[in-house]
Formats: sequence, C-alpha cells, structure tokens
Amino acid sequence: MSSSHTSGGGAPTGADYLVGTAQGALTAEIVVGAAPAGELGGTWAAPTVDTVHAGGRHPLTAVKTADEALASDATLNNDADLLVAVEANSRYAFELYAVVESASATPDINVAFTGPAGSTLRYSVISVDEGSTLAGIHADAGATTLFTALAAASAKGLHIRGTIVVAGTAGNLQFQWSQATSNATATILREGASLIAHKLS
Repeated sequence: MSSSHTSGGGAPTGADYLVGTAQGALTAEIVVGAAPAGELGGTWAAPTVDTVHAGGRHPLTAVKTADEALASDATLNNDADLLVAVEANSRYAFELYAVVESASATPDINVAFTGPAGSTLRYSVISVDEGSTLAGIHADAGATTLFTALAAASAKGLHIRGTIVVAGTAGNLQFQWSQATSNATATILREGASLIAHKLS
C-alpha cells in the first residue's frame, strides 16, 4: 500500500484503516483487520454478533401497551403482551410489575405463569395497595394460580418475582390472569405492566 501524506503533515491519505496490515507511515496504530472478529462476524458493512453473545445475558423484556379489562371471566388467559421467549436447557430469574384495579372488590384477580413443557417454575407474589400497605405474600411452584384481593375502587400494584428452569424444550415464559370471581364489573390490568427475565445459565 502506498503511503502518501497530506501536505499539512497529517495522517496518510492512502491509508486503509480497516485492513489487517500495518501502515508504514503510521506509528502505534491498532490494526483492526479486514473483517470483524471476536464477538463480531460478517463484514464491516454488515457486522453480526456471534451466537454465544447474541443469546447471552441481555435481559428479555415485555411491556403492556394498553389497558386490558376482563369482565365475567374467571378462566386464566394468556396475556398477549406479557411473555418472553426462553431457551432450552437454561435458567432465568424473572420479575413482573403491574397495576390492577376494579370498581368492585368482588372479582379480585388470579395470576399464574406457565413455561415450556418440562419447565420448573417458582415464584412469589406481593400485593401492595395504593398506600403501600403490604397486603399479602404468596409462594408457589409450578403453574399454580395465585389469588390477590382488590379493595373496591382501588388500584393495587402486583410485584411478582421468580425463577424458571427450562428443560429440553424452548418456548415462552407466559403471564396469565383472570378474575378470581366471575363478575360483570371488570378487573383491569393497566398499561405499562412489564415483564423482565434475566438468563442465569
């Protein structure tokens, strides 16, 4: 490669800074190579991340984008927004925060999580009212339904934390919910509810 210089004594105008050979007119340069390497692949024009790091420890997130109301429905439903894809033979810690409310204390809310076939789930639910009074703590395993009471015309925050051990089948960590008692007065899950999962191994 030629080593022409600018008239002002700056960097060589003929240098290719992405070529894996040293430039004789430069000193102490770092040669990055003609193509990405290490955690990167592909080309400099279209780099990729290798499969190990692409599926590594980045958090998985899901957010509810609009209020959802359930009335006269005590059958657990898969929430269309609050789910994340988990890998086979992996472990995750997860956390969900949601605000729920109803104009009546009657319907309350049931919540649960499911995972791919063969998964083991452990989670606890903390129900906190608007005044930050601890209303209850529950601990369960599997896809057991957990009940949370709602005071009339009151919002409550649900803070759920747990772990999932995924066996040989990949799939979704899925949040489910319904009214605890079927009632014409709706139970509402507010927009902004979020689910975050971190891969542990």
